[in-house]
Parts: sequence; C-alpha cells; structure tokens
Amino acid sequence: MKKFKSFLSILLPCYFAAVHSPTIAKDATTLRAAIDFGSGAVKIQMAVVDTEANCIVGKPLMTKYVLIGLVEDVAAHDGRVSEEMTQKALNVLREFKEEALMIAAQENRSSIEFTAVATAVFRKAQNGNNLLLLFEEQLGIRFQMLPQDEEGKLGFLTAKALYPEVPEASLLAWDSGNGSFQMTIKEGLDYQIFEGQLGHGTVRVILSKEIRNGPILQTHESGNPVLREEAVELTQKIIDLLPSVPDWLCEKLNSDRIVIATFGDGESIFSVVAHASAYPNEIKEPIQQATISFSDVQRIIDAYLEHGDETFNAANLHNKTLTSALHLSAAMQYFGIQKVQYKKCLGNTPGMLIAPQLWKEGVFSSFTLPPKQPSQPVL
Repeated sequence: MKKFKSFLSILLPCYFAAVHSPTIAKDATTLRAAIDFGSGAVKIQMAVVDTEANCIVGKPLMTKYVLIGLVEDVAAHDGRVSEEMTQKALNVLREFKEEALMIAAQENRSSIEFTAVATAVFRKAQNGNNLLLLFEEQLGIRFQMLPQDEEGKLGFLTAKALYPEVPEASLLAWDSGNGSFQMTIKEGLDYQIFEGQLGHGTVRVILSKEIRNGPILQTHESGNPVLREEAVELTQKIIDLLPSVPDWLCEKLNSDRIVIATFGDGESIFSVVAHASAYPNEIKEPIQQATISFSDVQRIIDAYLEHGDETFNAANLHNKTLTSALHLSAAMQYFGIQKVQYKKCLGNTPGMLIAPQLWKEGVFSSFTLPPKQPSQPVL
C-alpha cells in the first residue's frame, strides 16, 4: 500500500472551521463516507467536503457506531475471524452502505464516494486480508489494511482537528483501540510514533484466559465482578506487555508543555472512563470533553472493584467501566502520566474524510445515484 507521505501537511485547520464556513456551491463539493473498521467496532461518518479547501462543510449527515469484538472473536477461534462474525460484519457494512446511499439521494446528490480502512485485528488474523477482499467483492467498497504507523499518523490528524487550540509542537495523540494503541507527535515534517500491541480487547482476553483460565469474554460480556486480587494481577500483566519507552517519548511525557490528547466514543476506554469520572457530579448525558486524572481513574477502580453488573446499571455506567479503568490506570502508571484530555469523536473518521491519500484514484470507491424521478401530479 502506498504510504501517506504528506497527508497531514495540507489538511488543517479545516475540520471544525467548516461549520463556520460561508455557503459553498454544491458543484464545488463532494459527498464522502469514511468507514473505520477497528478491532472493537465499525464506524462510519458521512459529510459534504469542499475538495478545494479540503474542509468538511457543515455537520455530518450520518454517524454510526456498531460494536464488533473482533479481538475476542479471533482469540476464541484459533487466530481467525469466525464465519459468524464475518457474516455479522457484512450485514453491518451493507446496512451502512444502504443508509448512506439513501441519505445521498435525499440530499439530491448525483454520487457518493466511500473510503474504508481496517486496522489492528485484520493485520493479525490469519484470514484478515481475505475478509477485506470479501467485503470489496460483496459491497463494491475497497478496504485498505492500514499499517500501524499510518494509523498513528491518522490518529494525530484526528487529534489535531479535535484540539485546534493546541500548538502542533505541544500535541501528543494517544489513540487506543481494542487491539492496539499508538502515541504520536509531529516534529517539523516528521512523525514519531510509539506502537503498542495491546488494546482493551487484549486486556479482556488476559483477564478471562490467563487469570481466570476460562473462556474468552465476548463483546456482550462485562467480566464483572473483578476481584481485587484479579485487578492487581491484571495490572501487572498489562505493564509487563508494554514495550520499553524510547527517549523521545520520555522527554515529551515529562514536559509541562505537552497536551496528551485522547478521543473516542462508545467503548473507547477514554470515553467510558470520562463518563464514570463525571458521574459523581450527576452528569449522566454523554460526555463531550473532560480532563481525566490518574487519581480519577484510581477512584473509579476503588469504587467498583468486586461489584456486579447491577451496580453499573444502577449508576448509568458502562458495564466495562472497571476493566477500562484498570487498563487506563496501568498504562498511565507505566508511562508516568498524571492526566489526559479527552474529546468525544467517532474513531478516526473525521480525519479520514479529509486525508488526501485516502481519496486518490484507485483508493476510494465511487457510486453514481440514479436521477431523482419527478413526482407525478395528483389527478
């Protein structure tokens, strides 16, 4: 796959500035849909894009998020995505495409363009590449297997779009998914990317398989209650799996000028923990942004250790709040991080909509819509 050599250098500022842009003629814009198929969920965002200014125009026309626990499925099926999960993924993608085409027709658009990327679990699964070819054959949408370093760059782009107030040199993007994570900075025209082969799905596999010696926890299973001794062992196993920290990352993490920018939605560990952190203040609506401190995460762990699902349900918290907090706590402890910033975002789809290398000929898929039939007069 071609490298994304310069896709960040010409993009910004644009994402949030778009909602304040003057009206743009329809023929100067393109309708785009970006599909981000991660290890824990598949996401789509569709919006009108001004291709000359490389900016999103107005608010998204479609945003969808569906949980698909591929890490857990692969761990339970000897390193392969199961047939059942393959069919579920196809059904979700087909529904995404059909809804996007319907909205495009309602917007009186003559065409719509799709781009799609697949990340960590597809790189690891024995049949990952074959599944992407199947998706293209069945749906006509080409998927790119995104290397982890390019995933890190895309995460930086998304963070930059979400945090326009932060100088680029002061931004560290921490993108953590179900199967891997990346920490990325930009220095001049170059990127430094720290890659980790651990995500929240991995953490849940460790808890269920290595600590409890039981079956792999599937997406719908919380793993609650987590006993105190299990939490201690899980934390140590997470720390043991994390790679050594390079000098450049140590320097950035120890700098007072660095903003550690996180993002996500749904079952993102940052999203789940941010919501739990806000709960004592009786904020029960989805959290749009928050500062998450290490002490916040520890408080959540202390409050919910050894509690079952009924406790989380009564508190209007996600059932995976505790495992998310344990994951985040172990990582923050390992890296010496005292606080991170969080903003709600649908994966990397905002960055995907305006990343030039995802919209070159032969990379994206275009669909022409039939002309709208004039309504018949009522006799």
